[in-house]
Amino acid sequence: MKSSNCFPYLFLSLLLSLLGANAYAHDIAVENAEGVTIYYKYINDGAELGVTNKDGNISSYSGIVNIPGTVTYMDKTISVTSIEENAFKLCSYLTTVTIPNGVTIIKRYAFDGCTSLTSVTIPNSVTSIGEFAFRGCFGLTSLTIPNSVTSIGEGGFYGCYGLTSVTLPDNIISISQCAFYGCGLTSISIPCSVVTIYENAFSYCTGLVSVTIPNSVTRIKKNAFSECSGLTSVIIPNSVTSIEDETFYGCSGLISVTIPSSVTSIGMGAFMLCGGLTSVTIPNSVISIGDYAFYFCSGLTSVTIPNSVTSIGDYAFYFCSGLPSITIPNSVSSIGAQTFAACSGLTSVISQMENPCAINSSCFEQNVYENATLYVPQGTISKYNSTDYWYYFNNIVEGEPTGIEKASLSQMKIEAGDGFINVSGIADGQQIAIYQTDGRQVATASAHNGTASVATGIKKGSTAIVKIGSRAVKVVMQ
Repeated sequence: MKSSNCFPYLFLSLLLSLLGANAYAHDIAVENAEGVTIYYKYINDGAELGVTNKDGNISSYSGIVNIPGTVTYMDKTISVTSIEENAFKLCSYLTTVTIPNGVTIIKRYAFDGCTSLTSVTIPNSVTSIGEFAFRGCFGLTSLTIPNSVTSIGEGGFYGCYGLTSVTLPDNIISISQCAFYGCGLTSISIPCSVVTIYENAFSYCTGLVSVTIPNSVTRIKKNAFSECSGLTSVIIPNSVTSIEDETFYGCSGLISVTIPSSVTSIGMGAFMLCGGLTSVTIPNSVISIGDYAFYFCSGLTSVTIPNSVTSIGDYAFYFCSGLPSITIPNSVSSIGAQTFAACSGLTSVISQMENPCAINSSCFEQNVYENATLYVPQGTISKYNSTDYWYYFNNIVEGEPTGIEKASLSQMKIEAGDGFINVSGIADGQQIAIYQTDGRQVATASAHNGTASVATGIKKGSTAIVKIGSRAVKVVMQ
């Protein structure tokens, strides 16, 4: 189900950048103070210089390269103001680069694929870092991006898996798509200037344990933290109104998450495969829980669905096998297919819906229909018995469960056959009533010595409804 927005574009961008390499041929070549030849092209009508490569040669540089702030050539001194596209692309032996103060832009693919680059100095004159500028710079372990930088392009540090620490500038307003995809970050502090965290911004940062998201962030887009398997906790700020599709997909180490009351929707697969989650409180601002929202959250033992939720999507809680109980509020008007399927640990389903919505036959597991107790509002048993597919539940009780009721239900035994029904394990004086599935009462009895027996006249193979106090249990006449 999950797909990354990065891969198709990454392949295309790599292909185009390779095909277009010859477009960045140099105009002049000048040695720096250490005798290293650096290639430049004239920009801004020759008033400034940009560092480039040697006639499209994508491995022009190696070792240590110190870029000067000015270059004197033919008795004319010109300032260096940019690192051009593909300038150091695939220079796999390049280890250190010093960028001078005065450079304002590092263009796209500038250091793409510099796998041995361990150190780069970015001055506080730089305002922009282009798309995939440092993609695949595996050797980078730490980086300080100066406060002068206001934008980092798509995939700026994509795949820098050695990068464990990065300081983001205070003036950046967004974390771009795939900006730190697959990096080795262990923690990240997002500045208070950031408004948007885009798709896949931190996807596959498997070492990421903690993240601080400030109140300035209003939107965390889909897959932003997907597959961050080391992430243990996250606090979503109350400035965010939606948890988008697959935002925390595959965050298997996530134990706790705080969802603020500003959130109105939980998107498709938002917490899918977060097997470490043990409890979730959904605030009463949430209206919809999307398809697959908590799919395969097998460690989930408690979830609170508020009375603001109107729809619960397909597979929303599929394979939440640790859940012992689920409460469905009265506000719900739509429950999708297999929403609670494979929740094999469910022993009670508490429905507060006075007018139950129809459900798919696969909404719950067969063993849940057979063995769990469905608790419904007072006076609504007949509604549930005539609504798809709530009538699959063998045990239906009016009212919500108490400890005593649970205990007595586990001790009770019902035998049905040969025109009679025998109920044992109930209190003396307890009244029982027998109904046909059309709602017609056919017999009553009172318990004596913990047992009540009654003739029914219901034919073998037919279904009868046995009502014991507020509980209703379906049986098949044997």
